[in-house]
Amino acid sequence: MQLALIVEDDSELAQALKSSLTKEGLKVDLAKNLRIASILVAQYQYNLVILDRVLPDGDGIDLVERILEINYQARILVLSTESSVNQRIRGFRLGVDEYLSKPFSSQELRLRVRNLLSRQKIELSEAIYCNGIMLFPKTCSLVVDGSWSKIRSKESQILACLIYHQNFVVTDELLLDFVWGYTGRVPSHRSISVYIRRIRTYLGKRSGQLKTVRGVGYCLS
Repeated sequence: MQLALIVEDDSELAQALKSSLTKEGLKVDLAKNLRIASILVAQYQYNLVILDRVLPDGDGIDLVERILEINYQARILVLSTESSVNQRIRGFRLGVDEYLSKPFSSQELRLRVRNLLSRQKIELSEAIYCNGIMLFPKTCSLVVDGSWSKIRSKESQILACLIYHQNFVVTDELLLDFVWGYTGRVPSHRSISVYIRRIRTYLGKRSGQLKTVRGVGYCLS
C-alpha cells in the first residue's frame, strides 16, 4: 500500500483530504505543522506528500528539500492560494511536482494525485565524472575512488555545477544562479564557502582537486 502524508493545520480540510486519498487506496498520515512533518518524513518513505504553504511554524515549501534529501522518489503536491509566478518557480526548482490552488474540488484532487502516482519521476541526470569523482545528481550519491557516500541536496547541486564546468573557474555568482536561481532567498558568499568545505570533506584524498581561486571562485580539476 502506498503511503501519503498531509501537512495541513486546518483539521477540517486535513480530514477531507485524508478521506479523498483513502478512497484512492492510500494509507494516510497527518501532520499539523512542520515540526511533526519533519519527524514523520524521517521515519517513513512516503510516496506522496501534500503540503500547505501557510503553517503555524513556517512555510510548507521549506520542507521540500528535506523530503527529497531523504526520499527522492516522493511526489510533492503543494496547496496554495499564492498566485505569484516567482513563488511557484521557486517551488518547482526545489522539486515540487504540482500546485493545486485553493479552493479545489475533491474530484480534482483525486485526479491530480492519481496522475502524480502513476508517472515516473523524470531522470534529471545519470552519473557525471571528474578524475576519480563520480556524482549521481538525482540521488545525491557521491562515489570517490570506489567509496560511496550520500550528500545533501545543495552540496550535490554545487558539486554538479563544478563538475559541469571542470577545469574552469566557477564564480560564486554562477553557483548562486545554478543552485538557488533568482528566488530572492540566496545564501551569502560566506555560506557558499561552508558548503565547499563540506564537499572537500566528502572528497577525501581528492579534495586537492577542488581549489579556491581567491576573490574569484572555485575550480575543480
